[in-house]
Amino acid sequence: MIDFGEFKDQVKRQSDIVAIIGEYVPTLKRAGKSYKGLCPFHQEDTPSFNVSPADQFFHCFGCNAGGDVINFIERIESVDFKDAVTLLAERQGISIPKFTRGGDNKPRPGREFKDALFQLHELAQGLFEAEWRKDGKAREYCQRRGLDDAAVRRFGIGYAPDQWDAFRNLARSKGFSDKQLIAAGLCAESSKGDGCYDRFRGRLTFPIRDQRDRIIGFGGRILQKKRDDEPKYINSPESPIYEKGRQLYALNWAGRAIRESECALLCEGYVDAIALHQFGFTNAAATLGTAMTEEHGRMLQHICRKVVLLYDGDEAGQKAMQRIVEILLPLGLAIRVVTFGVEDDPDTFLRSQGPEAMRLRLGEAQDYLDFFLRTAARSHDLKDAQGKAAVVEHAAPLLDRIADPIIRQDAIRRLSEFIGVNQQTVVASLQRLRKPSRRAVVSHEVAGLMRPREPSGDEISVMQWAIQRADMRRFMAGHLTTEWIQNEHARFWIEEAIHRETQGAPVDVEALLNLESYEEDCRPSETDLAFLRRHMLEAEPCPHPEGSPKTEAVFFDILNKLDIDFDQTYIDDLKGQIKEAERQGVSGTQDFHRDYHERRRQLQEKKAARYKPNQALRK
Repeated sequence: MIDFGEFKDQVKRQSDIVAIIGEYVPTLKRAGKSYKGLCPFHQEDTPSFNVSPADQFFHCFGCNAGGDVINFIERIESVDFKDAVTLLAERQGISIPKFTRGGDNKPRPGREFKDALFQLHELAQGLFEAEWRKDGKAREYCQRRGLDDAAVRRFGIGYAPDQWDAFRNLARSKGFSDKQLIAAGLCAESSKGDGCYDRFRGRLTFPIRDQRDRIIGFGGRILQKKRDDEPKYINSPESPIYEKGRQLYALNWAGRAIRESECALLCEGYVDAIALHQFGFTNAAATLGTAMTEEHGRMLQHICRKVVLLYDGDEAGQKAMQRIVEILLPLGLAIRVVTFGVEDDPDTFLRSQGPEAMRLRLGEAQDYLDFFLRTAARSHDLKDAQGKAAVVEHAAPLLDRIADPIIRQDAIRRLSEFIGVNQQTVVASLQRLRKPSRRAVVSHEVAGLMRPREPSGDEISVMQWAIQRADMRRFMAGHLTTEWIQNEHARFWIEEAIHRETQGAPVDVEALLNLESYEEDCRPSETDLAFLRRHMLEAEPCPHPEGSPKTEAVFFDILNKLDIDFDQTYIDDLKGQIKEAERQGVSGTQDFHRDYHERRRQLQEKKAARYKPNQALRK
């Protein structure tokens, strides 16, 4: 047994920071004594991300991310410090010892419970694999779908016995409790209050693995329906080890190929992803029985520059693609679309047409905007003014999500040429169609310049106080400009808390987690909900009582910092946009220059001044 600190140092010594970061940053190139590339933590067109092999350190001059190789893995894989060390050790082939108590190895609350959930999933996988080998229906289904033995073994396809207690009894015999079984999502609690029963019964099973190759959940496909309303597919519910909004199926296998090719093939469903891998398209991953989330988009942004969507050709597939495009557009990823016939999907196409036909389709993949414009034009007559207006309306949600103003201007030009209407008229129509909502209070121009970013400590404090304190909510309603909150999830919850205060609605974590309490167009995403749970369930209360001068002073200081930080971010991003526009030879940047200099002047004035506390909090 060794101390965890010693093991951490050993892992750092044996980890080549340039080689490891290079797996995530394909653009990383030697520049003198260091290496330079595009930052994986924010959108940029000019490399500002530096790696020093001599110092074993990385730093981005654009977003100020920095640290050693462990900090890099922590951030890019969204894991804690200890898991980052373990992940690096596994990659380097370093055996993981048992650690002595003390130092960095102090037990953390919930770790033993989570370890038990991982063990339960491995136990379930062993049972399902053994049952697959014994069950003729499961093997016959796989053969019929073209899932050969190699694919079954690689992807761990199994079969859950058609019994209510097969896994429950096995787990109990190994010393696991019903509480652990229910928390893992492998069993469901009985409505009779007498324990639990197996969630997966009579289904082909697909294990879902995280980036460390650990099983964290299952998908199950029914083989023989007993009721008409029985769903074809079911998936594990979210658990302490499984967040659907943070996982893509097969990404654990596809990650390296995606990084090397700088391109991800994104499909819907286990069988489509497996078929793509079977036929050599190893950069394929799939969404997991849920809509695409912002977190999914950021995961892809970290490892590639292009995403190709391969969804079913039916109406549901088209709608799914539009939702995904709206998620990916603000991240600056190139998006292309491969279309199939109404009766086709990637799996059936590959098995009927073969991999060469798929390569041809991928080579002919359409730009997302061309695809959606042509799709809209099939339903509307472009010779008619009403038809042209309908196409603009169809394109508006997509154009509104493009962050880069240069790319957005180009998209408007293409839309204008497609429908044969001048750009000024198209812009006027788009402005009319833009619907204000509490989820989009940041101005369009500001949203186009701001980078996706992690929440600051001040932003988290403001969100927690907004949810905990009615006096704070009333004060924020009159003094806080929500554009200053640059993290979109923190901003959403602050706005929601203030809105509920003005409406006299309850504002607490339980009420905010109740999806039925939201208007249709203002419901939180899964990522929003996960953010709320992460930062509120164990939040400390505001240390200063209502009406205290200390509360007032602290809050004014935070307001001042948020305002200045927001202006500085805006100015830095605007400067980058100007440089890129001039590099590309784009004319008409005079307005950007004027805005840049005016913003700088205003920022200097703000830094010279200070907010003065008043009696607003005491009213």
